Amino acid sequence: MRSRAPALVAVVAFASAVAVVAVLAGNGGQKLVKLPVSSLGGVSADAATGTALTRGAMAYAGPVEYRVEGQLPDLASTAPAYRLGSATSTAAVSRLATALGLDGEVKADRDGWLVRSGDRELRVAKARGLPWYLGQGCPDAPVSSDGQTVSCATAVDVGTAAGTGGVVSPGPSGSPASPAPPVCKGGTVECLPAPAPTCPSDLPCAAPAPDCPPDARCVEPAPFPSPEPPQPVPAPEKPARAADLPSEVDARRLARDVFARLGAGTDGVVVEDGWLAWEARVGTKVDGLPVIGMDTGVSIGAKGAIVRAYGHLAAPDRIGDYPLVGAEAGLRRLTGGFGGGPRPLVAAGGGASTDGQIEPGVPGCGDPTAGCVPPSRQAPTVQVVTGVHPALLQSGDVLVPAYVFELRGGGTLPVPAVTDEWLEQQAPVAIVED
Repeated sequence: MRSRAPALVAVVAFASAVAVVAVLAGNGGQKLVKLPVSSLGGVSADAATGTALTRGAMAYAGPVEYRVEGQLPDLASTAPAYRLGSATSTAAVSRLATALGLDGEVKADRDGWLVRSGDRELRVAKARGLPWYLGQGCPDAPVSSDGQTVSCATAVDVGTAAGTGGVVSPGPSGSPASPAPPVCKGGTVECLPAPAPTCPSDLPCAAPAPDCPPDARCVEPAPFPSPEPPQPVPAPEKPARAADLPSEVDARRLARDVFARLGAGTDGVVVEDGWLAWEARVGTKVDGLPVIGMDTGVSIGAKGAIVRAYGHLAAPDRIGDYPLVGAEAGLRRLTGGFGGGPRPLVAAGGGASTDGQIEPGVPGCGDPTAGCVPPSRQAPTVQVVTGVHPALLQSGDVLVPAYVFELRGGGTLPVPAVTDEWLEQQAPVAIVED
C-alpha cells in the first residue's frame, strides 16, 4: 500500500499538469486578464475621416424600450479576445508602401516609420496596432507622430519694429501709423499749427499750453469713428469637381483592388461620394469576426489616384477564449445603457436616487405647477431589434467580444458580451418599472 502512494501522487500531479497545459493551450498560451470597457460606449470614429463606424447610436430624453422581432438566435458560449500587436519590420512597411503605389525608402525614427514618394508620404506609427496614414507630404515639414495627421506647416516670422517694442498699429492703408500729435496741457485738445494765436473760449483750454507755439490754436480732437456694422461673410464657394474623377463603378473597382493588395478583404466595401474624391472603406475582420472601430479606407481622386488612405498594419495577438453572457443578457445590458446603447439624456442640476438609480434632474420638476414629466415616467422610445451577431469591439488596445444588435432601419448597437467577472467595469442591472 505504501509503495502505491507515491505512484498515485505522481499520477495526480501529472494529470493536473496536463490540465493546466490544456487550459493554457486553449487560451493561446496566455492567462486570461480582465478586459477594459471602452469609455466611448461602443461608438467610435475613424481618426482620419471622422466617420462613425457604429451606426444608429444616439441619445434620448427618456427611457428606451427594445422589442425583439422574432426570437434571438443561440450564439456561441465563448469567444476570443485579442490585444493589438506592435511588431513589424522594414520589409512589412515596404510592402505596405508598394501596395499603396509608393516607391520611396523606408526610414525609421523613434515615432515609427516614414516613406516619402513624390508629394505623398506614408506614416506608420509606433503604437499598438501600428496605425498608418497616407496623405500629402511636405519634404521639409515635420510630421506628427500619431500616425493619423500629416500637415504642411508654414512658419511665419514676425519681426520686431524698431522703437515700437514689437507693437505696430496699422494705419488706414495697412502701414504703421504715425505717432499721435502732442496734446495741450490742461485740456483734452490737440495742438495743431494754425494762424489763430489763442484758443476759442468755448473749448476746454482757455489759452494755448506753454509748450504750444505762439501761432497755434487748440481744436477739438476728431471724434472716434463709429465701428462699421459687421458685414455678412459670404459662404465659401464649393470647389469645382475634378473633370477626370472616375465614375462610382470605376472607383469601387479601384478601391477593391487596393484593399485586395493590402490584404484587408473586399466583402462589404462601402463607397461614398466625397465630391473631390470617392471615399471607400471596408471593415476589418479577425478570425472571421468583424471589428468595430478598425476600418481600412482609401480616397480615390482624379485619374484614379490614391490621395489618402488609413488602416492598421499589425495583426492582433490572441489573449484567450472568454465566457459570454448570452444574447438575452446582452439585450438587458443594452437596456441598461451598457456599451453602445442609447442613454437617456440627463438635464442640468442632477437628480435624486430612486431604487438604486439616479433620477435625471429636470428643471422645474420641483414645482408642482410646472407640469413636467420626469424621464423615468415618460413614454419610452421604442427600438425594434431584428437580429444580433457576434463581433469584436475595440476598447483601447484590446478587442473585446461583443454582441451587435441590428435595429429596424439599418442601425446597429454593440454591447460587450463577456461575463462580468472578466470585465474591468461591471454591467449595470436594468430595472424595468411596471
